[in-house]
Amino acid sequence: HPLTCFIEHTVFVYFSTVQHYRLNFHYSTFMTITPDEIVRSFCDEWANGDIESILSYFDDSAIYHNIPMSPANGLAEIRSFIEGFFATATSIEFEILHQVAAGQIVMNERVDTLVIGDASTKLPVAGIFKIENGKITEWRDYFDMAQFTAGLTN
Repeated sequence: HPLTCFIEHTVFVYFSTVQHYRLNFHYSTFMTITPDEIVRSFCDEWANGDIESILSYFDDSAIYHNIPMSPANGLAEIRSFIEGFFATATSIEFEILHQVAAGQIVMNERVDTLVIGDASTKLPVAGIFKIENGKITEWRDYFDMAQFTAGLTN
């Protein structure tokens, strides 16, 4: 009967389409983001100034160390440092000049542009990140503190 054929065809097309979307969804959800991509995205996130979004990149037991200063150990200390930074800084932007990744380790050469009050400074920085299970577990930034403070007083 023509109506039966139409209904069977419609049901087949519907379930084929649903199955197709399920397969596409399935494969896309298991695509992994590389440590290189995680660090690039993380560096871009700082320009938005969204502390929660920035913190979402860190593992709960991460270590963040600006080498001229004491390290921040764990998410609570990292949150405190970032909140303190954004309490004084109007903005920050990371410009990645070069970045290399090998396994879990990502290293970049950046110029960080900071605006604090009426002062603005461009600070050369070398960053080293360790990524485990899609999260930053270690982040060390190397920069010249004298250059940073001099840039803000000029």
